Amino acid sequence: MLVRFVIDNIYSFGRRTEFNTLPGNLRTLPAHAYAQECGFKLLKLSVLYGANAAGKSNLINALAMFAEMALNNLTADEVTRNKFKLERSEDSDEQLMAVEFIQNDVCFLYATKVINGRIAVEELYLTGKKEDTLVYERTTDQNLVSRIKFSTEFESNEKNMLLKEILLDEFVESDRPILHLLANRDNEQLGMVKTAYIWFAKTLAVLFPESKPATFEQRLETDKGFGNFVQEVVKSYHVGISEVSTANTQLDIFFGKTAEGKKIAGELRNAMEKNPTKILRFEKPTNSSERFLVVQEDDEIWIKVLELKHHTYSDKGVQFSLTEESDGTVKLLNLLPAIYDVIYNKHVYIIDEIERSIHPSLIKELIRKFSHDEKSMGQLIFTTHESVLLDQSIFRQDEIWFAEKDSGGCTDLYPLSKYKEHKTIDIRKGYLEGRYGAIPFLANLRDLKWHDNDPSQ
Repeated sequence: MLVRFVIDNIYSFGRRTEFNTLPGNLRTLPAHAYAQECGFKLLKLSVLYGANAAGKSNLINALAMFAEMALNNLTADEVTRNKFKLERSEDSDEQLMAVEFIQNDVCFLYATKVINGRIAVEELYLTGKKEDTLVYERTTDQNLVSRIKFSTEFESNEKNMLLKEILLDEFVESDRPILHLLANRDNEQLGMVKTAYIWFAKTLAVLFPESKPATFEQRLETDKGFGNFVQEVVKSYHVGISEVSTANTQLDIFFGKTAEGKKIAGELRNAMEKNPTKILRFEKPTNSSERFLVVQEDDEIWIKVLELKHHTYSDKGVQFSLTEESDGTVKLLNLLPAIYDVIYNKHVYIIDEIERSIHPSLIKELIRKFSHDEKSMGQLIFTTHESVLLDQSIFRQDEIWFAEKDSGGCTDLYPLSKYKEHKTIDIRKGYLEGRYGAIPFLANLRDLKWHDNDPSQ
């Protein structure tokens, strides 16, 4: 579960800014406040509104970048390249990212401070109690010399101190975090590090408008609960589909005997030999909607392709491929793994522009269904421009956030709850009228004189 995310001097966040899922003193939708073993509550839903270029997507981008760095897929140079480029009140090269989260009922704070491509500070603490407890703190000075401080319990063991020396001498790099490095050590006293790492690797998922589920076809076949969920949703929302299934074809048969087909099959076979998961996602370069899953089962490699059955007047049914469906139908299918996971698991999904290509009524009912489900377990956090979702029967006021830039181009984030609106007020109307800010300023656009630029005059 996500508690809070703090950023400074990254993208459009020119000063320290916090987004959190902590509930305020509201009595509406009490089931939205999940009770945690750590002793506090967290909200199940959050939506972020704002004008174009206000910084909504920058929040998602920053969290995605932080997660990729924690997983050792990015270096600190990437963070430095995305430094706030406008004037700051503080003349500093320091860039901060910190996230507080819960994994396996344990509350963690993980933070990094980057200075010009160097991870100057990296720290992991256990939080949620009266005092934070150190798991480790790593520092790297201007001479690129790193130091690590572990808990007193860890450092009282001679073998652990030897491990620490080896790590510093041979493995620690100035531009990479050590969370991944420590999580993969076979050391019982680093168990909390492994738990924290799992949150980034498996619990947190960040989705962008172009994101696609990695293993949808395989999951449809092997996860009965997910398969039933998909069938139920596509039928309920009347998008013309009566059944979603997977067609399986042997690799060589699928690509045929042409020279090009044999070449692609050979490349996929080689890639599969190097892939420990034995699952690959393949998309045709000429059409990203034409995608399929390559899966090795026993000694055979199979191509799994989604098929979508449509009823005819005679009720016989005709199979369509994903490329023959509308963008909205494809986007809905892409969202279903996320919706399923936040209903049945303690997963955290952060989704940018959730409404892209989907009809407003459909996305509203999908969010409403999750909102009213009192048995759900995960968190759904997303950005949108769709004002039809601004409904107090779906969201608490502390679940609605706004992004707005000041005169210096710096993004500020704030919740609707700061306005202390009555629970019966039409917040959609208030938002469109500009009562809460975070909407485009249109006055100058109305004054535009189109024909002053007519080249024929």
